[in-house]
Amino acid sequence: MKKLLVLVLAAVLVLSACAAPASTPTTTPASADQPATQRDTVNIAVPSDFSTMDPAFIASSVDFVILANVYDSLVKITQEGEIVPRLAESFEVSEDGLVYTFKIREGVSFHNGAQLDASDVIYSLERSMASPYMALFTQYIASFEQTDDYTVKINLHEPAAPFLMALSNFFGIVDKDTVEEAGEEFKNHPIGTGAYMFVERKQGESLTLTVNEDYYAEKGKIKNVVYRVITDPSNALIALENGDIDICSYVPPASLDLVRENEELDILPKATSGITFVTMDVTKEALSDVRVRQAIAYAMDKQSIIDGAQEGEAYPAEMLINSEFVAYSPGLDGKGYPFDMEKAKSLLAEAGYPNGEGLPPMTISSYDLGKKTAELVAANLMELGFVVEIELLEVNAFIQSFSAGNMQMGVMTIGLGDDASSMSMLLEEGAPYNISWYKNDRVEELFAEGSKELDVTKRQKIYEELYLIVKEEAPYVPLYFNKYNYCHRADLNLDHFVVFSTTILSGLEFR
Repeated sequence: MKKLLVLVLAAVLVLSACAAPASTPTTTPASADQPATQRDTVNIAVPSDFSTMDPAFIASSVDFVILANVYDSLVKITQEGEIVPRLAESFEVSEDGLVYTFKIREGVSFHNGAQLDASDVIYSLERSMASPYMALFTQYIASFEQTDDYTVKINLHEPAAPFLMALSNFFGIVDKDTVEEAGEEFKNHPIGTGAYMFVERKQGESLTLTVNEDYYAEKGKIKNVVYRVITDPSNALIALENGDIDICSYVPPASLDLVRENEELDILPKATSGITFVTMDVTKEALSDVRVRQAIAYAMDKQSIIDGAQEGEAYPAEMLINSEFVAYSPGLDGKGYPFDMEKAKSLLAEAGYPNGEGLPPMTISSYDLGKKTAELVAANLMELGFVVEIELLEVNAFIQSFSAGNMQMGVMTIGLGDDASSMSMLLEEGAPYNISWYKNDRVEELFAEGSKELDVTKRQKIYEELYLIVKEEAPYVPLYFNKYNYCHRADLNLDHFVVFSTTILSGLEFR
């Protein structure tokens, strides 16, 4: 599991680069062979090509648009954070939280006309269990069985509150006969039950979907959706201004004013679960003293870092999670470290390092995407009294370095998911993202309690206690949450397009 999640982290770091790219042109956009903006067609820019369209092997954020729109899971999450039935007509959870019983909708067809039943759900679960890419939801599953043509039971290892959220995000149901007949080609010709159907893919150029007119739930209001691969964000902006594309989520921050000044364009800002933070190896000299770590936390001028590194296009982070996460407690609001350099210097002196005297030289490691943030963090540390050097590594070398415990401090960005429990990836002993080498027995107990508790209010209290402990011990300094700015043509309504970290095509409509 640790090896798998380190691989997932590598993908997250690379995808973060796609989400917040530099403004220097690198390639030219793919050419379009048909008019871009039609009343029945929406064109969406993506920063990289699709790697697969097989739901059991999807690993990148670009691929996830296929999982969310061509395929369906048993349940889905609403904009209000409620888990509701999807391909399951209904579901029940046993009193002990170990058995989930799903009643499958009757009369649902796959895009090729094949009828859905419980055997397809079982087959899809078997494929997911065998895939390393699906471990974020299959890790909870002990076994499963089909009890009749339209009923499936899933048994968990232990009660797990995040299970339904993970099921909604990572599980796509396929038709067994179709997959086995297509073999390896299935990844290039997806067939699901979703609101949109695959039409064609031009590798490196575009992917076309069309609305499923026989969809069992709310149908898409836009007939056709074309994803156009435009790797350079500056060229994507030009295409948006010219009307060749309708939506782009990776316009360079420095160019957003051009969008704001254009009456034909609009912006939908969305906070993401992608957080940029400072990590400190709590076993290293000086950093093993909690007062030094707290001093560093107080010394971070987060708004200046956001302004300098992200052109102001990010949200200051008090905690590793925010109100967009399921089971976030409002009791955490205002409990982070405010910028207070005098308090920072006082704590450093209390730890035996007045004005930084006696501190060991400090190296901040990062990678190209984090360079500007690392420079601004270093400037804050130097004002505090540290002697700082910045080490920029290639992404894989960065991962290997922290995995081996070779870093003192690091600046990095990762996506944690949509549930407060995802903090465990950074805070539990032995977790692959725990690059601070942090350990606290009470925190471990609270993660176990929070995962098993199904009552959201009780979970909020658990995670509130947990994070206040972590805040005091300061193994990480949250800096900012990345912002996705969905730049779009003004005649498009995106109010129901983004649900947590997922884009839902059936939520799009022309004004």
